[in-house]
Amino acid sequence: MEGIQGLGRALAALRTAKGMRQREVAEALGVRKSSVSRLEVDGVNPRFLTVARYLGAIGCSFDDLALALRTVNAGEEDVGELVGSGPDGPPSLERDVAWLLRRLTAVSGELSELREEFYRFRTAVSTKELRSAAKRRKNVSTTRGRKKNGPTGSAE
Repeated sequence: MEGIQGLGRALAALRTAKGMRQREVAEALGVRKSSVSRLEVDGVNPRFLTVARYLGAIGCSFDDLALALRTVNAGEEDVGELVGSGPDGPPSLERDVAWLLRRLTAVSGELSELREEFYRFRTAVSTKELRSAAKRRKNVSTTRGRKKNGPTGSAE
């Protein structure tokens, strides 16, 4: 699965909009500053709970993150005016839970597709392995037969 484009930059933009330094976020999360720095690099694909903890540490919601992602991916870096002013007002637990449920539903569909693809792949690999094993067994028995029934010659 691919990472979310611009996630690291959006997290960094939210943090700076809140006036926080990486060190402060690291202390709030109980991790090293380098961990926060790595999280704010694009191309990294953090776990969902890691992002949720990060957002909690800086006092932002998933709506704030969604707006920051749109802003950052549009080429703008200043998300200050967006923080805490989502389409429905300030961040709320209900909105975050609703967003989470929508995201989990989407991920569930993706997982179903991946599961089906995995089973097709596993079946194909299993079939190929069975054919290879049968071919190896046939080659081994043929080779043994040649040794037993090999040319008769003088023993040296």
